[in-house]
Amino acid sequence: MGLVLALLVATLVGALWALATRGARARRERRHEEAFERVVEDLGLVRSNPRAAHGQAGPHRLEIEHHPAWGGDRDDVRTRIRLWGHDLPDGLSLRAMHLLALEERVPTGDAAFDTSVHLSGLSPPEVSARFDCRTRELVQRAIGLGATYTRRTWLLDLPGTLGPDHELVPIVRLLARCADYLGERRDLPRALLARAVRDPLPSVRTVAAHRLISSTTAGDLERDEAVLDRLGSHPDPMVRLAVAQLGGPRGIRLRRELLRHERADVRAGAAVELAALTLPGADPELERALIELLDQGGADVVRALGRVGTAPSVLPLQGVQAAALPLTELSRASTEALRAIRARLVGERGTLSVPELLGGELADATNPLRAGRVALAPAEGGGARSHRAEQRDARPRFATPSSR
Repeated sequence: MGLVLALLVATLVGALWALATRGARARRERRHEEAFERVVEDLGLVRSNPRAAHGQAGPHRLEIEHHPAWGGDRDDVRTRIRLWGHDLPDGLSLRAMHLLALEERVPTGDAAFDTSVHLSGLSPPEVSARFDCRTRELVQRAIGLGATYTRRTWLLDLPGTLGPDHELVPIVRLLARCADYLGERRDLPRALLARAVRDPLPSVRTVAAHRLISSTTAGDLERDEAVLDRLGSHPDPMVRLAVAQLGGPRGIRLRRELLRHERADVRAGAAVELAALTLPGADPELERALIELLDQGGADVVRALGRVGTAPSVLPLQGVQAAALPLTELSRASTEALRAIRARLVGERGTLSVPELLGGELADATNPLRAGRVALAPAEGGGARSHRAEQRDARPRFATPSSR
């Protein structure tokens, strides 16, 4: 009797639970349907079927559908938003950043954006041109919600039922604004310039300036003095150095200014470029700057000093040569630089003293032994005479039959 009673109670409880569950499910579905209907009305969409609606979000085509999640409980409703952008860049791909992403991403210079959004499919100049601060902010918000963009389509899946306070309409409008900004037609050089001089983040300005100068459109800027003047006063010294590479008097002036910059890599870049435009011995200031940079400038600085250096450069270069590991680029560069400087000194004077070979200061002419001088003083007729030449002249001469 007790067992029968227990079974009856269990059956009754199960039936009541089923009724309650069915009622709760019906209420959720009704609330979801009411919320979905409000979304359809607010966005001005047309119902395609009981679970989907379509229409326009500005110039963009929009479709929203809701259905049970794949392979899950049928109570778990999932809402999918598709927005086909009008006149959006072809090839662009946007999604959340993953450690195992295979495609190479294109950075914007905005660290927060670049670490959360995987951007690919556009050239670096076009990325800087299209992704201004407002576009980066909106796209980062959309990607943070789980949206992806590929093949000119925004796609977002939202789990759960739609309640009366669900922000589906603002989400759709967010995706539409992202599409609006990404679809704006922009003049590439002007957009890059705007990013280089007006973006609130210095890192973005620097990246955009480098891309502006190095892009295929940079040749047009050579005729735009106002643009070059603005870039020439850019706060990032590497941008000014890049502007200097366009040449002309402006380039020389910028490099001269950067020779006195506090950063060694900036000074080295300016000095190496100036050395390519300077005759040997014509610029003592440049030579001194290169000598000071020998310890940290690498083989490029050594080669530059070999192009413009004179006698004072020999001893510092010998120090670099002695410290460099054999058969390394630095060792080869220092050897070639020393050879070039010595060849010029021999060609100019016809002889080299020991101090000149070693690169030391010229010793006091009154004490040639202390100075280690080998070359003799110039003869009265002008011109230096080497020790070997004096020995050759001092050999005894014998009269020949023809001379008698």
